[in-house]
Amino acid sequence: MITATRFKKQQQPDEEYLEKTDPKEPFNLWNLKNYIELHFKTKHSASDYADMLHITPQALAKIT
Repeated sequence: MITATRFKKQQQPDEEYLEKTDPKEPFNLWNLKNYIELHFKTKHSASDYADMLHITPQALAKIT
C-alpha cells in the first residue's frame, strides 16, 4: 500500500492527488495512511498506530 501510494504521488502533483481522495473515506483511515507514511521505519505494530489515532487496536482493525 505504501509503495503504491508513493508511486501514485510521483505520477501526480500533490494538489491533484489530494483532490482525488474520496471525501467519504473515514478521517481515521486517512490519518492512518499519513501516519504509516511518516513512521513506517520506527512503528511496526497496529497498537502503535491505534495509539496515534487515539483509538483501540480493535477499533483500528474494524476500520481497516
